[in-house]
Amino acid sequence: MLRRKVTGRKLFGQNNEEGGIKLPSVGGLSLRRSWMVIVGAEAPDGEKANASEIATYLRRKLNLSLGAFVPITDETPGINFLSNLTNVVVVGGPLANEYAYLLNDYCNPKYKIIEVRPREEGETHRDWVAAGGLIVENIIMDETDYDGGAGRGLMGFGQRRFFDKIVMIGGFAYADTCTIGLAFREGMGAGIYDCTYTEPTAEDPCPPDMSYALSAEPAE
Repeated sequence: MLRRKVTGRKLFGQNNEEGGIKLPSVGGLSLRRSWMVIVGAEAPDGEKANASEIATYLRRKLNLSLGAFVPITDETPGINFLSNLTNVVVVGGPLANEYAYLLNDYCNPKYKIIEVRPREEGETHRDWVAAGGLIVENIIMDETDYDGGAGRGLMGFGQRRFFDKIVMIGGFAYADTCTIGLAFREGMGAGIYDCTYTEPTAEDPCPPDMSYALSAEPAE
């Protein structure tokens, strides 16, 4: 498998001597050890498998005491409550995963989202998207617009509160999300990535020939 490795800033800027992820210590609060991996309920099976591999990676690298929970979808009962008690990895873009939309503004880089019309009362996120109420145009990093489109992915980092970390893994096509998931599991950091692969159908697993190259990374 071709994997184009590049140097990038690692998760939250903290790494152990072997390059693996290490969480910052936050006053002994045990919830910082818990991660939730959220994927769209209607995402392709390969994207859900990608999310499972990310959860396995987190459990192994961080030696998690409470685990990394997956599969959790954006339609799981109680997810609003649960997602406020853990660190969160969001897999997939705002059109496929409601939590990519809800948590987008906390991350850098992030999606440039255009709300064509307000969401109506009682309207689901997916119905809102299907009706053209929400579009994803580009990527924003450090307040600068970068072109989106198939073949482009992002890995965004951020936090809501002092101890709640957020990781955004996605792109503009199914295989872009697969590729950024691979980059995350290989220890890459926040930034915008060019993704190369053989285009799969929605029914196919993530392609076996994924490669990535860091196009731009956040300012220090």
